[in-house]
Amino acid sequence: FGTPAIRPRMTQTRLDQVSQYKGWKLYFSEGYSESSPYVQKIRAFENYFMNRIDLYDKDEIERKGSIMVDYKDLLQDKNLSDAIPDFAAEFRDMPEKILDCLGMAIHQVLTKDLETHAAELQQQAGLPSGAPPIVNMPYIHARVYNYEPLTPLKNLRANFYGKYVALRGTVVRVSNIKPLCTKMAFTCNTCGDTQSFPLPDGKFMTPNKCLQPECRSRSFTPNRSSPLTLTVDWQTIKVQELILDDQREAGRIPRTIECELSQDLVDSSVPGDMVS
Repeated sequence: FGTPAIRPRMTQTRLDQVSQYKGWKLYFSEGYSESSPYVQKIRAFENYFMNRIDLYDKDEIERKGSIMVDYKDLLQDKNLSDAIPDFAAEFRDMPEKILDCLGMAIHQVLTKDLETHAAELQQQAGLPSGAPPIVNMPYIHARVYNYEPLTPLKNLRANFYGKYVALRGTVVRVSNIKPLCTKMAFTCNTCGDTQSFPLPDGKFMTPNKCLQPECRSRSFTPNRSSPLTLTVDWQTIKVQELILDDQREAGRIPRTIECELSQDLVDSSVPGDMVS
């Protein structure tokens, strides 16, 4: 009897494009490409944050994992308007991608700043400067405020789904805080590439293809300990609309809406607070 043939394992013969963004996989499930429509936006936001970096508390941003961004200031920035002429419309219609671009931009700015600072400390300590310092910045959320116009609860309809809207009301109920896995790292069983895959509403799902262009594998193993796996605090609150005396509708109780809070927004309000 002959020795059974051993099936060779597929190996990658082509490398992905080298990404200048160390945190790319934290924000985008698709692989990095220089021709990606988001790269231009990220660079525009990088310049925006670089011009204002002294106004931010960098340690506080890293500790909280979020940064407050003034929407009106974004609109008034001339360089940003030139780079993204339709920023207002794009932010309204595809807010998740624009917020990811904002987060990726500040992540890159802070990473470069920490690398420069670490290199200076290495030089002062007389350590060899051949190898660049390793800096691991956590996922950073962009929290946009001062957004207009405000949408009354009575005008909130299904056609607003997936769009950015601003509401104002009074908190009437808060839930307990729970953990929620929003992104899971999956390792390809064929080529070994790892990708961060979004889990909508925390529901477990697996990727349907590998991000490596020459790998056609559909088999993946979840990696719960990977830095690309993101588990956050999660909470719901119920917000009641604000009604002025001249706007009251006879015989109708005030409208309410449930909102989901995550990460740094969790436990930020109590019943009776006015929020927007």
